[in-house]
Amino acid sequence: MSVSRRRGAWIVGLVVVAAIPLIPSRPDPVERVSELDIELVRSAECRYRGISASFDELTRAYALTAFEDSELENWTSRPNPNHPDTEALIRCRFRVSGPRDDAPAARGPVTAEHRAAVDDVLDITWRLSTVAAVQVQPYSPLARDALDVFRTIVDKRVDVGRDQSHSSSPARQSDSLVCCVSPAAPASITRISSSPTGRAR
Repeated sequence: MSVSRRRGAWIVGLVVVAAIPLIPSRPDPVERVSELDIELVRSAECRYRGISASFDELTRAYALTAFEDSELENWTSRPNPNHPDTEALIRCRFRVSGPRDDAPAARGPVTAEHRAAVDDVLDITWRLSTVAAVQVQPYSPLARDALDVFRTIVDKRVDVGRDQSHSSSPARQSDSLVCCVSPAAPASITRISSSPTGRAR
């Protein structure tokens, strides 16, 4: 009986050892190129009511418009912990002296709370996705606020231009903000709702 058991255990062990090479190995993580990810985000463009701005311009304009004494510190990139192979989080950091009193009003209490909480460091984080196409979306509440401020600035500029020209108001070219990567990068389009929350869809 004991011989039969030992023989059975030996056969089972042999089968297990033979099956080990068939177990798929864990794929190696994809190493993202931080400089390329940052450049893709900075060169991406936003279009709203016929006016375009790069994310670099949009982010800097937001810091100047909504905060005192803004000074660019750096752009950094890291893989998105939830999707490290296909997404990166691009952070732009400024040194500031707090929110401006004359800044455009924040849309919603959550955004206002995050803006008011900024003391001397302003971090604006964008999410870069490279699944099927290259897409840029707001990741942090202050990134969504930056898009809202961009809409507000464009609305004022376009509406003032109409008033000065005394012409009839043409139909809006678009009621949503369009973000797309520059021609040098893979083409893509991400539409961001013009709802008060400014959330990506």
